[in-house]
Amino acid sequence: MKVAVKTAKVAVPFSTVSVGDFFYESIDGLAILKTEKNRGKYQRWGSIHEPRFGLDETVYVEKVVERTESAPKNFRPLSVDAISALTTICREPIPRQEFNPGVTDRLTRDGLAKFENLPSPYKTHRKKRISHLVVTDAGRDKIRDLEKPL
Repeated sequence: MKVAVKTAKVAVPFSTVSVGDFFYESIDGLAILKTEKNRGKYQRWGSIHEPRFGLDETVYVEKVVERTESAPKNFRPLSVDAISALTTICREPIPRQEFNPGVTDRLTRDGLAKFENLPSPYKTHRKKRISHLVVTDAGRDKIRDLEKPL
């Protein structure tokens, strides 16, 4: 699923902006970072500190106004190999190299599986950690949906 997010600049008091967030002096102004050190309140000119923003002064922050989810334009169902790989990793995590790279790419891109470093099952490097394909909750839900009769 693709998520489309629409944002807009909203006027708020300067005191409500959290440290580490960006804010704007005007609607079409440049972004300014509020830091712990200066808290965005002072602008340094030479050795003199002059107030830049009062706590009750109005500044602008970007807020999410609308969020919509949509299927990608080129949505294609999972292949037989991808379904087989998904059911296999539902039972236990499997090393990444056991699967076709295209299948692992599709499963991770769709959020049905993820990679985790787990101990190697191979004799040649038994004590090392290697990348394994692990199913996510979305992957388990997808398998349940596929198992339902039509």
